Amino acid sequence: VNVARKPRVLLVATGDELSRPGEPRAPGGIVASSIYALAAMVSEWGGEAIDVGILPDKPEAFATLPALTGNADLIVTQGGASVGDHDLVQSALTPHGFMLDFWKIAMRPGRPLAFGKLDLNGKTTLLFGLPGNPVATMVSFYFFARPALFALAGAQAPQLMTVCAVSETDIPKKSGRTEYQRGQLTRS
Repeated sequence: VNVARKPRVLLVATGDELSRPGEPRAPGGIVASSIYALAAMVSEWGGEAIDVGILPDKPEAFATLPALTGNADLIVTQGGASVGDHDLVQSALTPHGFMLDFWKIAMRPGRPLAFGKLDLNGKTTLLFGLPGNPVATMVSFYFFARPALFALAGAQAPQLMTVCAVSETDIPKKSGRTEYQRGQLTRS
């Protein structure tokens, strides 16, 4: 019987506006709930989720991330992958061995997805920088990090279920971009 250990997936939320459930929130603050959804998806698909908390929007905070990776096989950051002044995943990690493979994809939601490798002490760890929006986080994880998680476990991700359906309303779409819409399927 071929066996493999569960891939270890380091999960980190980024942003000064984030707090944990039950913690006091600053005005305009947001509860970092997406990390719990990501942890559930990692566990459901055979990985071991390691939640290392929330990194503030400061380059020096990101400098601690390589030391936290330890024996992680995959790092998933949530937020900080776009182009704003507080989106530091790429710029703050590059001096610490991060090499970007691709960034910004023609997909909605999920355009600011970043993917690369973090090299630390001779070990290469894959890193997905997911968007901060919760729906974009889930869609990006599902289509990009999920197959990587299965591959790290020595398996192939199961095929996605597809259904042909007709929308009751028009759905505008930008040419050249894959778009995912939330919806409710009813059969008649």
